Amino acid sequence: MSQAYQEVSSEEQHGPDLLREIVECSGGRYWEIDDVTRLRHAADRMAAEIHDQYLIGFRAPSANRDGKFRRISVKVARDAAAPHLTLFYRSGYYAPAD
Repeated sequence: MSQAYQEVSSEEQHGPDLLREIVECSGGRYWEIDDVTRLRHAADRMAAEIHDQYLIGFRAPSANRDGKFRRISVKVARDAAAPHLTLFYRSGYYAPAD
């Protein structure tokens, strides 16, 4: 095999860490698949999560347009008889700046 095919690019080396960081900031999900035979299982999990998700809206109580970071949290009142719920959301947002 030639030398060019053995080298790993910066994107390949640092890509997974960057993707994890983006996911943490955005409230998204990340599945690392190290075995192609597990791809089907991961795709099934993704499809189920997309099917079962809810989207909620939020209006900031403050109209300050100062560009500062605002922390948010999402809490759900769970009924003992309800199925297990997992929340994925971003930790905050930046207010618009004028």
